[in-house]
Amino acid sequence: MGFNINILNRYFLFIEYLGTNFNGWQSQPDLNTIQDEIERVLRIISGKKDLKIFGSGRTDSGVHASNQVAHLDVESDLNTHKFKYQANSLMKTGICIWDIKQVNPEIHARFAASSRAYEYKIITRPSPLREQSAWFYNAEIDLDKLQECANLLSTVTDYSTFSKENPGNIGSEFCTIEHAEWKKVKEDEYVFYIKSNRFLRHMVRYLVGSMLKVGKGDLSIQEFEKALKGESDNHVHLKAPANGLCLIEVNYPSQVFIL
Repeated sequence: MGFNINILNRYFLFIEYLGTNFNGWQSQPDLNTIQDEIERVLRIISGKKDLKIFGSGRTDSGVHASNQVAHLDVESDLNTHKFKYQANSLMKTGICIWDIKQVNPEIHARFAASSRAYEYKIITRPSPLREQSAWFYNAEIDLDKLQECANLLSTVTDYSTFSKENPGNIGSEFCTIEHAEWKKVKEDEYVFYIKSNRFLRHMVRYLVGSMLKVGKGDLSIQEFEKALKGESDNHVHLKAPANGLCLIEVNYPSQVFIL
């Protein structure tokens, strides 16, 4: 596929991936990442060796996405159906581009996002078909206690105590939680949904692990609240495994898209 160098168009790629066999989203030297694989494929299709994509955010090694978003700049109009088909036919197992939409050229996939949402899935019996994308948690689930914890999340904005953030990586510890809810979706399956304007590194996994400590009685609601407020020196976080976490939403103002 050739490109006309006189025109610049920006497209959003909507991407689904099973993160199990990848070292996270972000390109890293000598590691198998989602971004590197997609760029490899798009460079083959376009013939451009320097082609890059820019994601809405990073997901860690082993974390999944049903709706990751990345933007791509090209120098001609795309036949999006053909482009998507070609890309998916060359992609490694575990990744697909499920939609492509043209956006206004100044819209950045990361900085224009108004909110993001994750789901964390827990199963309470062994299940080979589900264990790639859910944490098998061999203990009782106290849904009322978990939801009581979730209700506290919107009362704070500084999540530095529930993060493994690299110094200077983002520059802020503040997150505005719009919604947080635990649901029992099957007899042996539970889902935690959380939506925020932004997330810190490992934040959701630390929150899930700590809420489950409350559910087991290893941590009181009061201790969890103190930890949220940064008032506890004794709270030891439990980080839930990566395989239960999935990025499910990246939201943008409707006017970013070119119809």
